[in-house]
Amino acid sequence: MNEIRKFNHQPIGDKSDLHALVKQMADLFPNGQIKKVLLVTPPDADSGLFRFETAKRGRYTNYPPYGLGIVAEKLRRIGVDVKLCNLNQEILRTANTAAREQDFDHDATWQAKLDDVLEDFEPDFVGVTCMFTMTHGSFKNVCERIGATGRPVAVGGVHVTNDVERVLDDVPAASIAFLREGDMAIKTFAAVVGGKTPVEELSQVILDSGGERLRFLQPLVPGIEEIDTVPAYDLIDVGSY
Repeated sequence: MNEIRKFNHQPIGDKSDLHALVKQMADLFPNGQIKKVLLVTPPDADSGLFRFETAKRGRYTNYPPYGLGIVAEKLRRIGVDVKLCNLNQEILRTANTAAREQDFDHDATWQAKLDDVLEDFEPDFVGVTCMFTMTHGSFKNVCERIGATGRPVAVGGVHVTNDVERVLDDVPAASIAFLREGDMAIKTFAAVVGGKTPVEELSQVILDSGGERLRFLQPLVPGIEEIDTVPAYDLIDVGSY
């Protein structure tokens, strides 16, 4: 079983724990800062589950990434540059415009879009969300492709929160996991990496490095002002949904 260390409502007291945290932070962010974050919605289904005919009939659901829009707005408030990439939207758009199934390649579509965004934006780390268990295969594929570039991969969403240990076991590319609503937790994390907030403030996040997991389970409950946040709609082409 992976070694798990827990930090709940208390500062780190063990020097070895602090050393492990500092080392993980330095390995993930050698520049000591997070200036650019890419937030990704994976395709709802992998190529084995996707049905071209269903997409052509417009029968797949497709929602704007409201949650990632909230996360983006919170990060921008502390000076982080954010970009959203909805790979599910890209899959459905491409399938809908393809003349026939032979002209459509599910994996090549999302991979090309993701590769282009990563190359153009050059994020310091990438966050990938996953809502449903049925999306796990697609979610894992996206994380692995991002991880192959050497960039830190953070994961979150209902699926991750519901079974975070098994998700991290099965998605080795993920080195960070945010639990429950991650908008405030990810903002705090970025501030800690940048040295603007003490490590004791880390909440609702797990850092994974080679099987050793550092867990910061302190809840971060939003107040009225935090709840009353409008998503970064300027990053979302709402009219295309």
